[in-house]
Amino acid sequence: MDRKHMDIKEFKDFGYLQEVNRLFFHPHGLALEVSWNEKDGHWLSGIWDYRNDDQGVIFGPNVIDREKADRVSRAWYERCEKRQRSDPRLFYSGAIQMPTPKVDIGVQLWEYAWDNHPEEMKKAYGERRKLNQKER
Repeated sequence: MDRKHMDIKEFKDFGYLQEVNRLFFHPHGLALEVSWNEKDGHWLSGIWDYRNDDQGVIFGPNVIDREKADRVSRAWYERCEKRQRSDPRLFYSGAIQMPTPKVDIGVQLWEYAWDNHPEEMKKAYGERRKLNQKER
């Protein structure tokens, strides 16, 4: 079977970049970066590394696109259902982890923090931005 590649712009626009960063890379102090210019279009340009920073990598205020998060969650759930129908043994072996539909505690906690503790979040976000600018 031939290997297929997804266009990086599609990866970003659909919401996969946001979600892979939010759910996997950021908790590990990392961030997958996509760059763009008119000549080359979109490309994976690197991985930020803040593993030695206690705060790690976080999204700023109003950056998480809820529609993208929901779209990726729905796509994951639908894909898992299709895979389960095609070969139920994958689930019994633990090879596929079924997501919890419509539950995204990370986004909920983030929104709660910004809604209920805006001054603390602004301060933390401002300190993170200053560090990022110094390191570049």
